[in-house]
Amino acid sequence: MLRSYWSAHRDVIRWLAVSGAILTGSVVLYAMGVSVGSGMGYHEAQSDGYAAQYPSDTDKRVSECFANSDLSRAKECAQSAIEASRESQRSEGDLSAQRDMSEWAFWLLGLTAVQSLLGFGGFVALVITIRQGRDANAISRNVAAADLRPYLFIDRLRLIDAVDQNVEPTDENSGEEVPGFLFSKIEIYLKNFGKVPARNIRVVKKEFYGRIYAGRFFRYNLSHVTIGVCAPGHERRVFGHLMIPGKERADFDNGGLHYLIRLRFTFEDEAGTTFTEKAAYSFSGDDLETFYLLGDLNIAAARKRRDEIEFDFSDDGEIEQ
Repeated sequence: MLRSYWSAHRDVIRWLAVSGAILTGSVVLYAMGVSVGSGMGYHEAQSDGYAAQYPSDTDKRVSECFANSDLSRAKECAQSAIEASRESQRSEGDLSAQRDMSEWAFWLLGLTAVQSLLGFGGFVALVITIRQGRDANAISRNVAAADLRPYLFIDRLRLIDAVDQNVEPTDENSGEEVPGFLFSKIEIYLKNFGKVPARNIRVVKKEFYGRIYAGRFFRYNLSHVTIGVCAPGHERRVFGHLMIPGKERADFDNGGLHYLIRLRFTFEDEAGTTFTEKAAYSFSGDDLETFYLLGDLNIAAARKRRDEIEFDFSDDGEIEQ
């Protein structure tokens, strides 16, 4: 979720991060300058105040030296007082400098902490960017692999070499012929819509007849066909056979009986990767030009529905309660 959010708002987040870093750095530098400047002024003023007191204190101590001692001792006492005053002034200057350094050290520590946080945020952004780069590369590889593979599909089906036999009517008073035996080949075209050849094509073809809505299926025929190679944009053919006896011709022409064919074919690319496709079609005599694509025709489910319908009806045709 974090990765997808970053992808959607990457530019905004980067702009906010840069702006926040600049604003934070500016605030920290301004606060550091104000604090250090005010601290230095305060410390200098305090040092100047103490320094102003040192001459008067020194004069007082020198006067006391000459008031209570002889001349030699008074001279030593005065020198000691002057040296003490100078030492106090040096100590005060050192203390002021130490205070200024402590202020600088405090704000440098704060600035270092802010820089560390910004550096950590930059590192996290870098890690996320690297991961996104890897994901983008993986997507590119998948797209390239999907583009450079064979796509073999059934393009069309059609009847060829049809033999439609009409028979004499059973009613002598009728002059019209009635449909009889129907036989035809079914031409199935497999076309490679990909950019690389499809190799080692194996087709499993299952033909049968059925009354779909009644759940009745019969006359199964299973066959296997092997095709070598189908180049990009080219077609390969397999064949089926339609055979309708005269006694079933009326149901077939009226759409009650269907010819059904299931196809399952596998093929490989140049690397030997195997792909599988499935398709199923129905065809009846009410439209001899169209093969209808079926969905998932579940024969067992159709038979179960037939059994349930037959069970719901009694012998007299009434629905059982």
